Amino acid sequence: MPASPGSAAGARPESRAPGFAQTPARLDIGPGKGIIPYDSATGHSRAFPSFDRRHAPTALKARAEESRIACCGLDCGQCDMLRAAKNPEMQRQFARWFREHLQLDIEPEQVRCAGCHGPREEHWSPDCWILTCCADEHGREYCSDCPEFPCRQLRDWAAQSPRYTAALTWLVSRREEEAG
Repeated sequence: MPASPGSAAGARPESRAPGFAQTPARLDIGPGKGIIPYDSATGHSRAFPSFDRRHAPTALKARAEESRIACCGLDCGQCDMLRAAKNPEMQRQFARWFREHLQLDIEPEQVRCAGCHGPREEHWSPDCWILTCCADEHGREYCSDCPEFPCRQLRDWAAQSPRYTAALTWLVSRREEEAG
């Protein structure tokens, strides 16, 4: 493996930033990355040595993933209806299915959803009983934030499907984490 610039067998000597074992080999430039040089071995930036950049993507990813989780615990990111909103072919397939199986006259452009944390007018089921109860009536982001959690209705809903059971399990885990 070739030696990196500035290494023992390397081509040119480089100055070292205070507190670093070696000078950062590159600037991490790009969307969401800023232009601060950092030490890839420690993950610390020169400007903010206590900030460990290696953990930031994990924390940001976790926050982004949680933001697509519906108040009931379902992962909106796994929902075909949400994905169809950005895929005209899927919209046509859904519209056809609704016409053939449910005798609903739905146009493809009506097949859309922005997720449960998106605008209600862009929600596939704006009258969802869980969304109405959790967000509207109790002002909660997730059912697990409610003092009545898990309520009888949510337990009954979760018993209807393994997917719903997994959603309730996620909410229980979230509540346990929040309680610490």
